[in-house]
Amino acid sequence: MNELKVRRGMTHMFSLVLVICTMVISASTDFKALKCPPSPAQCQYDVSVFDEHFYFVEDLKFVIVYRGTYLSFKCPEGVGFESESMPRFSSAVRVQLLVLTHCAVPAASFASALAALNVTVLDKLILREPRGDLRSFHMTGLGVSALEVRAKERVALEEEALGQLGALAELWLVGVALPEAALLRLPASLLYLHIESCNMTEFATPALRRLSSLVHLRLYERTLTVAPDLSAVPSLRSVSFIAPLNGLPSSNTVKNLTSQNCNSLEILGECGALSRLEVSGAGGAPGAGWLARCPALAELVLSDTRVDALPADLVRAAPRLRRLAVRGCRLRHLPPDLLAHTRDLQELDFSNNRLETLPEQLLVSVRALRSLELSNNRLTLAGARAALAPTSLHRLVLDGNPLGDLCQAGSDALYPDGLIERVSGVSALFEMRALRTLSLARTALTRLCADWRRDMRALARLDLRHNNISALQVHARPRAQTPTHPAPTRPHAPPRPPTLTLT
Repeated sequence: MNELKVRRGMTHMFSLVLVICTMVISASTDFKALKCPPSPAQCQYDVSVFDEHFYFVEDLKFVIVYRGTYLSFKCPEGVGFESESMPRFSSAVRVQLLVLTHCAVPAASFASALAALNVTVLDKLILREPRGDLRSFHMTGLGVSALEVRAKERVALEEEALGQLGALAELWLVGVALPEAALLRLPASLLYLHIESCNMTEFATPALRRLSSLVHLRLYERTLTVAPDLSAVPSLRSVSFIAPLNGLPSSNTVKNLTSQNCNSLEILGECGALSRLEVSGAGGAPGAGWLARCPALAELVLSDTRVDALPADLVRAAPRLRRLAVRGCRLRHLPPDLLAHTRDLQELDFSNNRLETLPEQLLVSVRALRSLELSNNRLTLAGARAALAPTSLHRLVLDGNPLGDLCQAGSDALYPDGLIERVSGVSALFEMRALRTLSLARTALTRLCADWRRDMRALARLDLRHNNISALQVHARPRAQTPTHPAPTRPHAPPRPPTLTLT
């Protein structure tokens, strides 16, 4: 047996050595592909760690990562990669993705500077914290379909620079000085556009109209206050804004709208195709008829917006709604008929509000509800009664509410399987037998209710953290003996339920 263990141990060790050797050989192979130019070039190879290679070029340390179709150069602060002493590939290398970090922009085009190193970029170029402004000639000869510029210090973009990229489909501009004239010359081929921290104040309609193929638009600008006219881009499907806009821009083709920090919740434009709306940190509350023109809405998320009360018709015009979340909004009351027209609702979230009671009729019409999240409100057991009625629920979260004891009085009983438990008849959750997840952390519980184990056979996770529960049920196995009287049995007793996960 010991000999067998030794052999197995040696086998595992051999496998580990083989893996390490394979990694070293792989790194060595990549290293051989990169060579320093002959003297008098000032280039010295230092070391390789897996696919990361370190060189000293003119006494400055460069880090080069190469793995198949991926290549990156990390330059010393503000130094370029076009020195004649730079290591280069011995044969032509075509990579899908090239990342240049901290590198100074070349004196000529990126394509020619990379060609000197035997490198061609096929798909995407990422410039991280580039040093120097981007001119038109820098983009000459680049055939990439994606460009990402992430500047830490402001980088100027020449008006005609991006016009050189006729095949560009994806563009990320972060921290770039973006003049209005440059917006008017964005490639018409764009499908995805992300602009962030570029000091934009307006995205003019003529510039938008030029982007006739754009599908996804993301504008994250603290200075952008005027909502763009999205009807100018019929191809748009998804938009996202982090900006103090004067409303929520939409159009009759937009399906997904996300907005943060807008000053108004007024929907600007048509929203007949809108299926998902997520708003956070808004400066106003929704009024009556807010979503009256959005009948296709399937998901609505409103968070971190001060809303003392919701309009009764909030989702009346959205019969297809599947998910509704209003969280962190300081809600105190809910309209009784809020969900009367959302019979297909599956997920409901009113967490992190100030609710003390739920209307008795709130969930009566919602027969398909699967998940209910009410954590961190002020609900007592009496105030939460409406939440304990839906028999369709698979997930119920009531963390952080002062519920107290959920069990009723009962007596001890010993069952044939040796289980001793407090038989309390039924608890406040007795109808919720489809539950799979029940979360009751920080709810002032003092004991477990017997029917949670006995009747909730689907229950797989029970969270009871931060409660004052002094004892759980006891499993007792008495010595085998012939009983003088038959032990009490549970009529039609089901098999013992699966083990619960108590966290």
